[in-house]
Amino acid sequence: MKNNKATLKLVRESFDALRWVFDSSYRNYALELFEECKREEKSHRGWGPDFAKHHPNAASVADVARSFAVKRVAEYLLKPETYPKGQNFLHYQRSCFHAAGIADEFRVQVLTAWGVVPLAELAAIDYVDLVSPEKE
Repeated sequence: MKNNKATLKLVRESFDALRWVFDSSYRNYALELFEECKREEKSHRGWGPDFAKHHPNAASVADVARSFAVKRVAEYLLKPETYPKGQNFLHYQRSCFHAAGIADEFRVQVLTAWGVVPLAELAAIDYVDLVSPEKE
């Protein structure tokens, strides 16, 4: 994977493009997905007592949330057969269902908005690289 600065730049640009898909809509599903991912990441970081101590160079909660949003939408665009199913609801993060809904219902619009964005690169983003990067 690329270095973190390049990865975060790709994540931010991809999320902005995704957000604009829904800008003229009465509901911005990309922003809803982002908020869900943000809640999940805050909850995860709050689970242990010393997240910041053990991950001093971690990307921000907002950047990690954006990364999960674009990663999941890209994964589902690449492999629709991996969409979560109802039986997964109790075991998956809720943002997975949000992302699958966006990928399923707005496939054409998202692919158009992302243009030449490398979907495989978005799908390959590694959480550990973002929260435990090597010191530069």
